[in-house]
Amino acid sequence: MIETGEREMKPDSAGENPKVKKRAKVLVVGGGNLERAPDGSPVTKGPIADYLHGLSDRLGHCVWLVEGSGTWGVSIGKATERIKGRLDPEKVTVIEINGGIKSTFHSWRVFFRYAIQRPYGVFFLPAFMSMVPIYPLAKLFLKKNAVYLAGDYEITLAEPHEGKWFGWKTLYRLSYEFAMRLSDVVIARGRRLGDLAKRQNPYVIETVPLGHMVNSELNEERALSDTDPRHILHVGLILESKGLGYLLRGLATLLARRPQPGVILDVLGEGPDRENFEALARELGIADAVHFRGWIESADEVRDYFKQSDAVVMPSSTHQEGVPRCIDEALVRRIPVVATRIAGVPAEFTGGEVMLVDPSDSEQLADGIEAILFDPAVRKAYIEGAERRRLHWGGLTSAAEQHAKILEGTITGRPS
Repeated sequence: MIETGEREMKPDSAGENPKVKKRAKVLVVGGGNLERAPDGSPVTKGPIADYLHGLSDRLGHCVWLVEGSGTWGVSIGKATERIKGRLDPEKVTVIEINGGIKSTFHSWRVFFRYAIQRPYGVFFLPAFMSMVPIYPLAKLFLKKNAVYLAGDYEITLAEPHEGKWFGWKTLYRLSYEFAMRLSDVVIARGRRLGDLAKRQNPYVIETVPLGHMVNSELNEERALSDTDPRHILHVGLILESKGLGYLLRGLATLLARRPQPGVILDVLGEGPDRENFEALARELGIADAVHFRGWIESADEVRDYFKQSDAVVMPSSTHQEGVPRCIDEALVRRIPVVATRIAGVPAEFTGGEVMLVDPSDSEQLADGIEAILFDPAVRKAYIEGAERRRLHWGGLTSAAEQHAKILEGTITGRPS
């Protein structure tokens, strides 16, 4: 079972949850969604489980504080098919802390109890916002800590927020900025967020994406066949704002131009608009060329799809992407990418690493994909761009490796 309030979950084969006595060597707050497998054991998305296990392997036992259903929407519930990252209780102790005002003081007590064990700390915003009032006191005990900035809080503040109480925006901004100012280092996802963070803290490091980053597994450079179909890959939540409709229309245009050897699109992901896009593929007459694969959390399966792909396409139209990790997951394997100029993408890839096209433009998508797949000179240029991005990570193989080195002081953020 999983209790309410503070919950330490280390289920044995009988499903019981004895208290975990291991000392916290690294304390993580937020960062992912927590679910339950049918046997009651804690699970999360595969990349998050890999990250927590990786920190534990490098720093010692990891304690993960994660909110239940509450203010920031992290929930404990029945595991879905996409949640396959089973957490090893020998490496990770999972503590569920409830969100909401009623549980605030209890959550502070739990956070402080682990902070005084003098662990390293990695704190993800916005989940960590609830801990900000007690952060100055807890920081006196932490060995070294980093705040992880994954989203653009200024974009969030600019959006309409009907029903929010007066002063909510001010508190939201202050919580973000105070946490960054107080941290030893800010770990930022991308250059745009790095620039935001540097306004508050001079010590900022751009993070390796939390995902299926395998810096040593490069796609083989091969001449594309004139007879076998080219393969393109789209990874992400299936929403209208993610631009999959424009990609399907662009693919229909491309197939009309290049019926031979043809192009196959694999879509990895799930979402509320999947049925609409399946219907659109049929309407456009390209259903045989589009394969909806659903959520795939297995690293081996994801690796296979990247390995067979000749290009990755990120077609977001209105979705504020930040810097999608699927782009780096492709580039680190030397796979060329076509992406739309939206949110943090154009600011991140300024050196020809990615072919950029306008959002909501199926013709430009078709032109970009065609050039990557059928023009050898263009393809070579973007493979070289991918290699530059791969070298940008300096041989780091995972976010866990990088973050452990940051906390240990092997990698340091330098004032700009």
